Amino acid sequence: MIYLDHAATTPIRQEILDTYNSLLKDFFANPSSLHRLGQETSHLLLKAREQIAGLLKVKVDEVIFTSGATEANNLAIKGYALRYRNRGKHIITTKTEHPSVLNAFKQLETLGFECTYLGVNEEGKILNINKVKGFKKALASLIGYMKQKGSELDQYKVYVLQADCEEEAKGFVQNMK
Repeated sequence: MIYLDHAATTPIRQEILDTYNSLLKDFFANPSSLHRLGQETSHLLLKAREQIAGLLKVKVDEVIFTSGATEANNLAIKGYALRYRNRGKHIITTKTEHPSVLNAFKQLETLGFECTYLGVNEEGKILNINKVKGFKKALASLIGYMKQKGSELDQYKVYVLQADCEEEAKGFVQNMK
């Protein structure tokens, strides 16, 4: 997963805002509509999806537009956890995640998932990261880049990890160095 929602923290460049406003003014139709404007809107949406897929080197159908980070977090976390629940119902995150991440985990708890919430120190470093290796089956959601000193993980980027066994988790840790 690649984080692309900088609207909350970064100002929009003027040319992007101008393009966005123009598109909203001229192509406001539902892209699923059968009329001409709907079809034109659908074509622009597909073109945007193709351009993004090309930049990210992924398939066009792997590009999913959401209304924002909360919807994206819910889709990714719940979708993945529910799809692969037959592999295990233990999921891991940190106590400092965005509320939408923590709420997704809380909802999964009501569906019978076991959730582990790892603490962080005053520098934001995950405490006891090595205990993740001891879990037999776990889905870890550790959003973003994190620097971890003094553990087996020197630097890693983890968004979603499915570890079916301790050896697979250890291999993942080794490969992320």
